[in-house]
Amino acid sequence: MHDAHGNPVEGILFNILFLNMAKYARQFQAVQHTDGRLTLRVVPAREALAPEAEALIRAFVAKHVAGVPLDIELVREIPLTRAGKLCRVVVEKPASPQGAGRSWGDVAGRTRTDPGVELS
Repeated sequence: MHDAHGNPVEGILFNILFLNMAKYARQFQAVQHTDGRLTLRVVPAREALAPEAEALIRAFVAKHVAGVPLDIELVREIPLTRAGKLCRVVVEKPASPQGAGRSWGDVAGRTRTDPGVELS
């Protein structure tokens, strides 16, 4: 994962963020898209994410992943990998001939096909 200037960002930062947000979120997944956007998929602890939790997430990302556009997506669950594990950080990779035909569903149980995904 990288910030807008190409500097590497360690995935552990998101573990730290969500460790401090245990009362707001049950699970999360950070996805950096090929266009540089960042989507945080969050399973809220209640029906919705509290406004103070969203503000905390946005401030944290602005500080540690500077210049990267952020989307927060509330989901009911985050699919596990075939090995039964939760992948907390996903970095999409551009399509390549080697990755052609690989389905995101092959990795995480989803049905749509993404061009390429690297699990971190």
